[in-house]
Amino acid sequence: MLKLLLFLVLIPSVVLGQSVTGVSGTISNSGEITITGSGFGANGPSVDVFDDFELGTNGNAIATGQGSAQHGQWDYASDIGTDPVTYSNLYTVSGDLGFMADQSQHWNCDIRANFDDVTEVFVSWWLYLPAGDNYPGEGGTGINWKQTWVMNGTSTTLNDTYLAMLTSEDNWVVNGNDYPDSPARTVHLEMTKGRWIRASLWYNASTTASSEDGSLHFWRLNEDNAMAQVTNINDENNMETGGVWNSVGVNRYGRTTSNCFPVVDDIYIAVGDNARARVEVGDNSSYTGCNNMSICVPTSWSDTSISADLYAGSFEAGDQAYVFVTDADGSRN
Repeated sequence: MLKLLLFLVLIPSVVLGQSVTGVSGTISNSGEITITGSGFGANGPSVDVFDDFELGTNGNAIATGQGSAQHGQWDYASDIGTDPVTYSNLYTVSGDLGFMADQSQHWNCDIRANFDDVTEVFVSWWLYLPAGDNYPGEGGTGINWKQTWVMNGTSTTLNDTYLAMLTSEDNWVVNGNDYPDSPARTVHLEMTKGRWIRASLWYNASTTASSEDGSLHFWRLNEDNAMAQVTNINDENNMETGGVWNSVGVNRYGRTTSNCFPVVDDIYIAVGDNARARVEVGDNSSYTGCNNMSICVPTSWSDTSISADLYAGSFEAGDQAYVFVTDADGSRN
């Protein structure tokens, strides 16, 4: 694997009691860094999966089971048709490989991670559709592309929540087939064919039909649009009584369409309490000024120290980069 030496820049800061005072360790791709300070919170996220797809072989079907991802594992990869989901070197954010789906073969061209029952999920990923390709459903019965789908098991009608493109590239919605509050929540992803975009979402569920404590927060960035939180919905009823999530599918549904090859890279899924807590590396000293960002996988977390595996994403050797810590309450240095 290519080793990239970065220059991590520390900007001493205190936000809502959170203070970062130092960064040390191996500042290279897959190296371990240690961040010291205070106010990080007693516990960090439980990362179920992180994958940059560098463990695969170009053209092969996406692997599942132990050892199939850089951290954790994929539990399902579609095998309907002839290799509908493969490792591909055509378009990548990091390294040599990404995940490509051949949407001409079937609507089911996805990969999934399963986990124990939770009511909180954070997902981050990079998304690309080649210029000249069709969106799933484009030119046919109409666009319908459920890019991520959080579920209870494999049911599409039980406590499910999805991020979907409908009708056009700027018409994204969050909804579900069993989503108590309606109508669908609009999300301005600002995606463009031929351009990578990074999406991040945090779902925090209400757990009884009578309460409205659920949250939906959504962030996006690309080369043309700096990091922005484009959706900040709180106090909504988004799960039925006693409901849970235990599965996330990526590229979970897309209408069967010719000339349609979506690509995804650097997928990160954290689940359970503290899922929103994370360590990221950006290209600007201001979080909302970043047009490029990679995410790290914490290996230990305390109120004063975080150790994490650093993944460089598309940062190149010698790039100056900045470390950001977000705690479980959403506060950030």
